Amino acid sequence: MDRTKAADTPCWNSEELGYDHVLSKRTDIYAIYSYDKLSAHPTGNTFAVGVRHTF
Repeated sequence: MDRTKAADTPCWNSEELGYDHVLSKRTDIYAIYSYDKLSAHPTGNTFAVGVRHTF
């Protein structure tokens, strides 16, 4: 088995954290944070907030 290929395989780490708050029977707000890291590349951060209303 060639171990150099296993060492060259990219490693991806990802973590997410989210929160959802109910305002009423049909409306809620949410916030999500996401962290991504791919080996040999810079990190990526994403933050999203929103309001969801169902009909």
